[in-house]
Amino acid sequence: MPNTPVLVGKGATGMVANDAVSDKQKTLAEQILGSVGEYFWVKEETMLDAVTALSGSGPAYFFLMIESMTNAGVGTRTRQTNR
Repeated sequence: MPNTPVLVGKGATGMVANDAVSDKQKTLAEQILGSVGEYFWVKEETMLDAVTALSGSGPAYFFLMIESMTNAGVGTRTRQTNR
């Protein structure tokens, strides 16, 4: 699933294809999604939920943690030099 990092060419997209998808179609998908970041193939569609959690939601949780650490530092009167 494409995500916000695609705006800066750092997207992460998981793809799956069944037997009805030709090699030419797979290559086209790789070219399109490769232009906005990394891509990789998964063997089963059920694996896409995990891909979404990591590539789509993962960055949000990372930045939430950083924001929480920043707020905790400010709360303890730690000097904030750059934000």
